[in-house]
Amino acid sequence: MNTRTTAAIAAGLLAATLTACGSSDDKATAPETTTAASQPPTSTSLSPTAPVGDESAALKAAVAAYTDAYFAPDPDTAHRMLSARCQTEISQAALSGILDQAAVDYGQHKATGITVDQQSGDLARVTYGVEGLPKFDQKSQPWVREGGQWRYDAC
Repeated sequence: MNTRTTAAIAAGLLAATLTACGSSDDKATAPETTTAASQPPTSTSLSPTAPVGDESAALKAAVAAYTDAYFAPDPDTAHRMLSARCQTEISQAALSGILDQAAVDYGQHKATGITVDQQSGDLARVTYGVEGLPKFDQKSQPWVREGGQWRYDAC
């Protein structure tokens, strides 16, 4: 993977999922959630309704767990929670560096107000905040279910 691609992936992960490498004055902190890189890898459109019952609970739990792992930092868990596509785009070592910096810059934080905006089959969009860090609130963030587990897919 070339340096530009690695840098773009790291920046995308930072910006799309709780930016960690910049200070509060960093200008590259707010991602566009509608870019091609943040779209789920499929042509199936999502339904406009949120799931009910266990599907929604499992997805919300995954978002909360990923956010916890991100700020712990727990790079092993965070990397396992990336979609297969994202795991090929960012190594565990690179993610570890990003999470270590997030711990220094921001400390531990939790996801708040998690809502499932859309869900169709194994694709979903989720909106949530990060306690104490409103600039990192996420809107319509893509998640994908792989092997029965919800995984972050906004790389």
